[in-house]
Amino acid sequence: MMRRLRFGSRAMLGLAIALSVGVLVMMLTVAPAMLEGGIARAYIHQRPDGVAIPGQAFRCTLTETEDRCQATLQGQPLRITVQYPDARRETFATDVTCIATYSGNTVPCSVRYDFATGSLPIAQIDDTLGWSDSDFRGLRRRYRAAQFTEPQWFRLTNGIILLLGLAIALLVWTSADWEILELAAVTTSITGFAIAFAGLWTKGARALSTLAIPPMVESLMADFPGIGLVVLLVLSIGLAAGLGWLAAVLLMRGAQQLTERGSDRLSRIMIGLNSGLSIGLIVFALLMYQIVRLPIPVALLQAIPVLLGLAIAAIAWWRPQSLGKLVTGLNGGLVVGVTLFYLNLLLLLGLGLAD
Repeated sequence: MMRRLRFGSRAMLGLAIALSVGVLVMMLTVAPAMLEGGIARAYIHQRPDGVAIPGQAFRCTLTETEDRCQATLQGQPLRITVQYPDARRETFATDVTCIATYSGNTVPCSVRYDFATGSLPIAQIDDTLGWSDSDFRGLRRRYRAAQFTEPQWFRLTNGIILLLGLAIALLVWTSADWEILELAAVTTSITGFAIAFAGLWTKGARALSTLAIPPMVESLMADFPGIGLVVLLVLSIGLAAGLGWLAAVLLMRGAQQLTERGSDRLSRIMIGLNSGLSIGLIVFALLMYQIVRLPIPVALLQAIPVLLGLAIAAIAWWRPQSLGKLVTGLNGGLVVGVTLFYLNLLLLLGLGLAD
């Protein structure tokens, strides 16, 4: 039984990783953050019968006050010209006009802005361009990733994260070669990474926005948009990983000393606190961010993480080598899932696919 579960958990983990890579590639092919200018996307006709064309499908010529973009759709050129009152590109800019032609004929065009796309406008063409229903279906298949809305991106990525968390939980539970204290160290290190990363990213982003940047660095950031956030992300992940690793080392060293001294009760307390506290914090975060929506009073919502954490801690203390291992496996899956959920949120925001 355990052997089958172990094989299934590894297969599930491999599938989740493959899906993650595939979805990431999909995101990058339509992400507005990957564009240097032009338009974020163009909507032809109205949803749900219309189609979204990603900005990557257009070849754009950029000038100070005008961006000319062209794409070949259904064998004919679609040209969109966005005109600005000056050289500035601002989110929710006013006095921005749009002129569009398809196959040489003028078609109605307007622009709008979204928090997710930033200073890149979204072109709206309220015309069918003479296309049939089958033409629209073919273009939706061709640009499938561009048809995803923000809620759909979240449902897709959160489903993969759920699969990853379940695979980690099963893998930890069925890995008989691991000791319970080592598992506790792993989950603690991940928790430390998540907390440290959240703090470092938030503080770093605020500091970056108010930092006096040298002219040479400012020129580099102008040539490579988003490089400041990328460097901040790498530094935050590196420092957070170091802090998480330090938490694991300290826990393991303390556990070894307690075990050598024969203090089994203190070892049990350490395992119980690790499992109970982590699961309590995770459930609290799930409820606070309304990932799980329950029609119950707020006081009860606050009490659920506390009661669940105490129950988990008691189970892990009572049977640390059997039930404790199962609890730590579940704990590890939840910690990985919530950490990836937070990172996924930052990724979608950074790519301009969510706001």
